[in-house]
Amino acid sequence: MQAFLLIGSAQQQEDFIERFIADKGIPLYHVVRFPESFKIADARTLKKNLSGKTHEEESRLVVIENPTLDSQNALLKIIEELPERTYVIFKTQSVQALVATIVSRVQIIVLEKTKILP
Repeated sequence: MQAFLLIGSAQQQEDFIERFIADKGIPLYHVVRFPESFKIADARTLKKNLSGKTHEEESRLVVIENPTLDSQNALLKIIEELPERTYVIFKTQSVQALVATIVSRVQIIVLEKTKILP
């Protein structure tokens, strides 16, 4: 799976993303962040940009925060047909922030540590 949903604090999410970039060897110029509300126009631009080629061994990462409902529907096709070595990470505090069809197509990574009771 190439699309992920990070659930946890902003710091935990950023730590995960930094490790992910390092582990996958993704050059920083191939990391695209959408920190503002991700709109349908952004989804169209993203689709166009992902159709471009990368060097044979290079990977790409797209980080999306706060996608609108319309953009989530547009993102469905994008995450279903991601090019090789292209990853998408959704940052959110809750699974309910995304539509069920997106959630069903991503790997959910819960970063919050739970307390273990004695």
